[in-house]
Amino acid sequence: MKNISLLWTGIDQETFEKIKPDIQKSNRKNLTVFSSLSAVILTILVISTFIWSKLEVNRKTYLVVALFMYGMLYVSGVVAKRKKEIILPCVYLFTATLFLFGIRLGTYNAPDDLATNFIVLLFAVPLLYTDKPIYMDGMILLAITTFMIIASKVKNPSVLYLDAINILSYSTISIVVSTYMMRMKLQRHLLVYHNKNLSEIDQLTGLQNRRCYELKIERLKSLSENQKVTVIALDVNGLKEVNDTRGHVAGDELIMGAATCIQKAFGTLGTCYRTGGDEFMVISEQNELSVIELKGLLASEVNSWKGILVDSVSISCGIMQTFDPSRIQETISLADQAMYQEKEEYYCNKGTRRR
Repeated sequence: MKNISLLWTGIDQETFEKIKPDIQKSNRKNLTVFSSLSAVILTILVISTFIWSKLEVNRKTYLVVALFMYGMLYVSGVVAKRKKEIILPCVYLFTATLFLFGIRLGTYNAPDDLATNFIVLLFAVPLLYTDKPIYMDGMILLAITTFMIIASKVKNPSVLYLDAINILSYSTISIVVSTYMMRMKLQRHLLVYHNKNLSEIDQLTGLQNRRCYELKIERLKSLSENQKVTVIALDVNGLKEVNDTRGHVAGDELIMGAATCIQKAFGTLGTCYRTGGDEFMVISEQNELSVIELKGLLASEVNSWKGILVDSVSISCGIMQTFDPSRIQETISLADQAMYQEKEEYYCNKGTRRR
């Protein structure tokens, strides 16, 4: 069921949450760019107030907003990289500041002139970012209400009448256009998300695919020494037997069960990849655990897993660590060897030959 709070976006809340990281990334980039542009333009305007006396009345307003923009630039360019949850509040703070800037210029600073600046900002600013249309539309309505309250107290009645007509007309257009543009942007983010899933995500397990794995390896080769990298090679035991005796649906369940165990065990330590039919790899660059501790994490998840068609899952695991990422390929080979040795021991203990 579509969530009505999204207001004509064409997607539901669950889907919106999936594309939210891409929206945050886009908003942070735009916030950094437009904060920079705004800061530069306002700085020029502050300087201009010392040259043209007509602009002197706006000096304080320009200066305050310029300082705010420099602060916003720091937040979006530095702080928001670590704290992504502040991006959206910053977007609305930026938007509110520009609206208030336009209101100030169109009322107190120029009570006898038409509020052209506010109308331009009212129309343009909502198009800079992406969010649920109802929130952006609400911001526009709040800005209009604020303007009309202040303008009714300070503006010349004849000018106020013209401003009211212009603002009501352009605000209607702004709401319609921003709603439409938000819908288009959200649909574009959704398309990017689907394309990314097809190109980077293994469709059966939800883990990253072999293409991503190979790109990761190439990136690691270019890194300098003295950076610890942990490689975990994994292979599902008994998949052929399950496929032959219980069918490929059961085999798929076994692979998905293995992927679930691997993701739960190592997902917070590194990136998990499905590199083949029953083969998986984990690459970790932020891991201080020992080999025994890592195997313990996997064993805990494997022992607690139970499927519908398959009772249990068994995974062979080989773990190697290096402090020289440029030799990552050798580390992978050693991890594979350790994994295959464990796999041979599994089949020997079962009294069967490995396929």
